[in-house]
Amino acid sequence: MIMKYLFYCCLIVLFVSCKNEGKQLPNIILVMTDDQGYGDYSCHGNPLLQTPHLDRFSTSAVNLTNFHVATTCSPTRAGLLTGMHCNRTGTWHMVMTDDQGYGDYSCHGNPLLQTPHLDRFSTSAVNFTNFHVATTCSPTRAGLLTGMHCNRTGTWHTVNGRSFLSTRFPTIASYLKEIGYHTSIFGKWHLGDNYPFRPQDRGFDEVLVHGGGGIGQGPDFWGNDYFDDTYLHNGEDKQFNGYCADVWFGEAIKHITKQSSSGEPFFCYISSNTAHGPHYAPQQFIDPFLNNEDVVNAGFMGQVANIDENMGKLMDAINQRGLKENTIVILTRIKRKYDCYIYK
Repeated sequence: MIMKYLFYCCLIVLFVSCKNEGKQLPNIILVMTDDQGYGDYSCHGNPLLQTPHLDRFSTSAVNLTNFHVATTCSPTRAGLLTGMHCNRTGTWHMVMTDDQGYGDYSCHGNPLLQTPHLDRFSTSAVNFTNFHVATTCSPTRAGLLTGMHCNRTGTWHTVNGRSFLSTRFPTIASYLKEIGYHTSIFGKWHLGDNYPFRPQDRGFDEVLVHGGGGIGQGPDFWGNDYFDDTYLHNGEDKQFNGYCADVWFGEAIKHITKQSSSGEPFFCYISSNTAHGPHYAPQQFIDPFLNNEDVVNAGFMGQVANIDENMGKLMDAINQRGLKENTIVILTRIKRKYDCYIYK
């Protein structure tokens, strides 16, 4: 039922974006059949039924592969039509990793990486099996945060001013803030470093980010190298101890703990700069991949292994604080562009 919140928030983003652009609001057709199961489609393996039109719709649509209805008919309809579950307001965590591909999970067949926490999350989550990111980093972020096609937001590249998110387009943080959510971002923003493009100008209450599109780039703090760096905390330089991804997840978990105690609903966006190059990671994550002839880039593999560990810590924190049943957790990735290992 918690997915209904995601459904309705996506509709809000879509409607307001269309309104701001002066576009006609989209038509919506909702079809619900009664007492029909997953296996009652030929595309889902039914050997007796032929459902060519349902099959064609399925293959062209985004499929929610671990989506659950309520126990009986009326509760399912009530949840779908109201977006409510037990009259409670849900919390959101959105995690985006950088330059990590579909094949960089052991549950997706990678024979070299072990990602038990990401695997566990995948098997218990709704999986978008026909979901596509944009060509590069900033456009993907712009599309995800606004609900708009990235090119319409003015964000169609990562350099030369083409990564700035036009102020005409509110972000999902702005929308959620308007209805009482506390909003936060930890990690990589890459949609503009100056007013009015900064995350604190675009709906985020709590901001901890590095500059530019990567640690060590021109807009970032001089001398940052992924370890014990200085980042922008609510617009002010602040030094943090530890590896960058550990800082993003660790500070996010601290913030989640604080917000869960307040009783205020919150939206937390963890946007790690890893596994973007340069491929630095704590040595204990790199060592298992050294001296392996099938591994071209041990640093990248170490970064993904570190992401896996941090994702496990995040999910443990959510469970330990009793937030699991009332929290949406979204995990997505930017495309991968590196040759990192060899399949035999």
